[in-house]
Amino acid sequence: MRKVLNMIKGSNKHSNLLHYLAVNSVKRSQIVLLLLGIMQFIQLNLYVIRPNSKLADIDIILLKVIIVLVCTFFVLIIMLFNRGNQFLFKHAETLSLSIVIVMITWAVINSFVAQKITSDISIYLLVLFTIIVVVRTRPWVLSVILTVTYIFFYIGMPYFQTNQDFLVSHRANGLVMNIVAIIINVLLYKYAVSDYFISNDNVLKSAEIGRLYEVDILTGLYNHKVMYSIVTTTIENELDELKPFYLFVFDIDDLKKINKDYGHHTGDELLIHIAGIIKKYLKVDDIAGRYGDDEFMMIIRNMRADAVRTMIIRMRADISKYSNRNIKLTFSGGLVKWSYEDQDNLIATAYELVAQSKENGRNQVSSNRSIGEGV
Repeated sequence: MRKVLNMIKGSNKHSNLLHYLAVNSVKRSQIVLLLLGIMQFIQLNLYVIRPNSKLADIDIILLKVIIVLVCTFFVLIIMLFNRGNQFLFKHAETLSLSIVIVMITWAVINSFVAQKITSDISIYLLVLFTIIVVVRTRPWVLSVILTVTYIFFYIGMPYFQTNQDFLVSHRANGLVMNIVAIIINVLLYKYAVSDYFISNDNVLKSAEIGRLYEVDILTGLYNHKVMYSIVTTTIENELDELKPFYLFVFDIDDLKKINKDYGHHTGDELLIHIAGIIKKYLKVDDIAGRYGDDEFMMIIRNMRADAVRTMIIRMRADISKYSNRNIKLTFSGGLVKWSYEDQDNLIATAYELVAQSKENGRNQVSSNRSIGEGV
């Protein structure tokens, strides 16, 4: 675990981790503050209405009023936090530590005042371990806070508890419980760090697995299933905007013969070469995929017909530059302008034009009438 902590120090991951832990700490604190405020409100009413209530109890009553108001304030702040307040969200760690300081300081003061009624510091210890359970922050930060508040507790207790036996017991119990709390906080923090990175790794792995299902491993382009889905989605989107697009499908000429004569590794080299050329010509709005063993598909948007033809001519020239083993690399294609037909008819038309290009001698691109002559 120490290696994990060292890895995140000084990195952006470290700040992301601290913010993640602080956000969750703030959210968990809400219910604790709400319960604390309700408990103090009930105690306040009991002190006020009890028959033997005295003016001497005014410090206890005042303390209860203050903590009820403070709890109400922080509960409202956390409600704003949960509603997406950007300022509070950005300063989640500061908010989390503020809650810790307020709670532990109140617990110490409450223990002082309670000595008038009972020789007990259970509230201090209860709040101490509530903080450990609820808040996840850097161990050294929490250790400093707990140490300072214990020193405050140690110095202040003699002014409220004059019985030497109780005083020694309170100080010893407070010291032991703070040490235990710090150790538990370190263990819980390490667990939270480990859980954070395991969760992130799982998310990344899930995303990678999802990507493997979407792309062709050899070329890095989308696979058949995804391309069919994208054509369908593109048609649905363009129907709303009435913006036509082009579907370009092409088939590598004689790939089966090349595989037979030179081996499948050579065929794979050709496919990778072609995929690289396709990626070179893709614009931001365009999408491409490997639609079959030797077939590629492109969705081309926001271009005029003459610009599309020019792009295909340049692609053909670049693809033909493959010079390994004296292989003449060409393709036969079909270019279709979408005319509001469904995806099946659109793809079928493109394949009919691919077949037409092959029948006419290969190494050419046929197009439908709405585009004009082929390439």
